[in-house]
Amino acid sequence: MRLLCVNASRPPAAKHFEHWIEEGTVYTLRSFTGSLVGKRGVLLKEIKNPPVYIHELAGRTEPSFAEDRFVEVDDNMNVIRETKVNERDLVLN
Repeated sequence: MRLLCVNASRPPAAKHFEHWIEEGTVYTLRSFTGSLVGKRGVLLKEIKNPPVYIHELAGRTEPSFAEDRFVEVDDNMNVIRETKVNERDLVLN
């Protein structure tokens, strides 16, 4: 799955990421992840961050990017799927 980054703003939690995304760049989905607030995160083939300790999980895991930072695109850059999100539901990761 090809994902176009549409939001690369850096929230405070971005300090846990060694490598960050760039708006307007197309990435390849490596896998979906869960999150502590019930949203899906994404791991990308082009970006691999070192695991960080998550207190709530009592362990280390690779930080994922919020799914709503991306739209799915085809090879011609046509949007296939957009994630519709309310501001109150945003996950800052």
